[in-house]
Amino acid sequence: MPGVVAIERIAAMLAARRAELADESLREIRAAIPAYSAIDDPVILADVTEHVAENHDALRSSLLRAQPVTAQELAFIGPHAALRARRGVPLADFLQAFRIGHRVIWDAIVSLADEDLEARAAALDAARLIMEFIDHASTHAAQAYLEPSSCSLPRVTACGVTCSRTCSPGASPHPARVSPPPARRGSTLGDGAC
Repeated sequence: MPGVVAIERIAAMLAARRAELADESLREIRAAIPAYSAIDDPVILADVTEHVAENHDALRSSLLRAQPVTAQELAFIGPHAALRARRGVPLADFLQAFRIGHRVIWDAIVSLADEDLEARAAALDAARLIMEFIDHASTHAAQAYLEPSSCSLPRVTACGVTCSRTCSPGASPHPARVSPPPARRGSTLGDGAC
């Protein structure tokens, strides 16, 4: 397991640079993703920045404990994901933004490792824990995004079937209404089955 002192230095650097890394993530997200560059609402932009910062906090906590992140520790993602879904940010763009935030934090860790040999060894030892965090957080983000959007937005399944759900406030989703995709030339799936 990584050296405790080196992990603490990595965590301290991440804490000290929390706002800077969140702002950098927002800049990179907006530069790379048109759906985010089109956002001009300062409330949404502040929410994106806070989401990134909270994500970095969860990773830092996981590193300090040398334990994988728990679902409870990722609960902060839900409200942010719901807001992106309600604002019409596509899931692919939401997840790309999530990956950009993770890349920014990894780059910061690598930068520290370039200056500090013990931190370099700790970063390499902690890489698996960091990758597990990214995997769990990304999966949780996708699930959180789909929760609110499954009740209000149409979605397309892997085979191209458009589904929409209607939900009463506080109730479970009603069964999905499925519209088959247009029949494809030479397809034997004219009924829309996958």
